[in-house]
Amino acid sequence: MRRSTFLPLLILIAILAATAFAQPAIDGRSVPPDGWRSSDLEAPTGRYGAVAMRLQSAALAESTKTGLLNLGWKPVSIQAKGDATLIIVGNLPSAAKAQFVADELKAQKLADAEIVALPRGTQGAAAEIEGPFLQPFLPTPGLAKPYDWEVRGKARLRGILRSLPEYDVEEFQQHMTLVLTGDNDSGFRGAAALAIAKRLMDEHSDPDLTLFLAGKVARNEWTASTPETLQAGEYVADILYGNRRDWRGAWSATEALINHPDRTLQGRVRDRLRRAALLVDLAAGSQTPKPSWGEVRSELRQAWDLLPAGNPKLAAKIELMYMETFAWQGQWDRVEELARTLTERYPDQKAESAVASVFLARSLERRSGIEEALMILDRVIQQDYAPGETLYMGTEALDIREMATKWRNHFAQLQASAAAALQQGDK
Repeated sequence: MRRSTFLPLLILIAILAATAFAQPAIDGRSVPPDGWRSSDLEAPTGRYGAVAMRLQSAALAESTKTGLLNLGWKPVSIQAKGDATLIIVGNLPSAAKAQFVADELKAQKLADAEIVALPRGTQGAAAEIEGPFLQPFLPTPGLAKPYDWEVRGKARLRGILRSLPEYDVEEFQQHMTLVLTGDNDSGFRGAAALAIAKRLMDEHSDPDLTLFLAGKVARNEWTASTPETLQAGEYVADILYGNRRDWRGAWSATEALINHPDRTLQGRVRDRLRRAALLVDLAAGSQTPKPSWGEVRSELRQAWDLLPAGNPKLAAKIELMYMETFAWQGQWDRVEELARTLTERYPDQKAESAVASVFLARSLERRSGIEEALMILDRVIQQDYAPGETLYMGTEALDIREMATKWRNHFAQLQASAAAALQQGDK
């Protein structure tokens, strides 16, 4: 998928861990944070579609269009482009939605699809897209081997019991029995599976087993209550994005969660944060057309406006992601401004403030503030971080000290090189 190895994206993904969201009260979200400007935002413009097929013969275009319509895809249009004729699925208001359709077509082996901007003046359709989409909360076919539940999964589940503290053994023995042998329609098997999945998410271990158990609940294959089903869906979305690097699967799960009528406001905020990170994947990629950084920030602003009072942890995550969009653009003056504000506003959110401090140090390099940068990084390295203050990418922890040490070594080398050059000049 569209993955960059640059550090800012790793951090954007890492801050999406679905843990420790209940926090003390803070002010409501009606006013944007200091440093946010209306000029930073940008609504999607234009219309987009997924190229299902590129034909050299225009004569085949109509029959191909009819075939896609018969499969259930609509709208389907034909567009001439140079010497080729494009068969396009969808009439969508954003490049990201078109990319999802393209990935769906590719996953279903209908096309090695790309996306394309539709001609200016193309009107929006009443229904932006219809089709036989893959079921949400399932990994994209072909990206990983199917999970071997009967052999690997059940053996792993039995092993979990042996690793639990004594006070949990009886409870999880019951959960394990229900999951291994329970009636799918009893309503208890799904709850038991979610309890085990939650334990695994809290421990940040075994994403494959977590994905299997949570997926069964999220897809209603193992019956559970609506809140339990939604929680399971969130686990699936986070693992598909964080551990599996499955853009299509994570987007599908996120959209299903956002559109669920019983999703809480706080849940929708976390979904929009994940969707913003998925937009970053496209905005940072080389393919065109793609979302702008203004669109990413617009998504974060919507997350901010939805956030109920009482969650500085999640508020700090939103502000951190907002700041990082400017790092991607190379606007380091804005990074410095926003990072200083974030570290002052959220001193108790150690992980988020530490990451912002690393970016603050990086911004200082641009104006030769190496001494201050080194002091900031030393504070990050020397700070103690409790387990609950760690940032995760799915179940993979972000090592903040390692990140800070990398940049400290970089700045120390710059400082040593400058001193050596000065000494050489004095000779």
